[in-house]
Amino acid sequence: MESELPDRDVVLIKHSTNIEDGQIYAVEFNNQTYVKKVYLHKTYLRLVSINKKYDDIYAPYEENPRIIGKIVGNFTPIEE
Repeated sequence: MESELPDRDVVLIKHSTNIEDGQIYAVEFNNQTYVKKVYLHKTYLRLVSINKKYDDIYAPYEENPRIIGKIVGNFTPIEE
């Protein structure tokens, strides 16, 4: 089964720091940027991969994960 966001797609991001549990966001954590489903927990964010072959990432609030924004769309660029 193909992921909701195929590799190499371009995502459209609405800048926001408000989190809706289970929605897809761009998140900066440990000097990496991820596009993941985000779940709020008491002491951390759980970043769940859209592609099931990748493990969840647990981002403790004390390590300052940064929500860049919510993914509101995506498209596959046309190759020339």
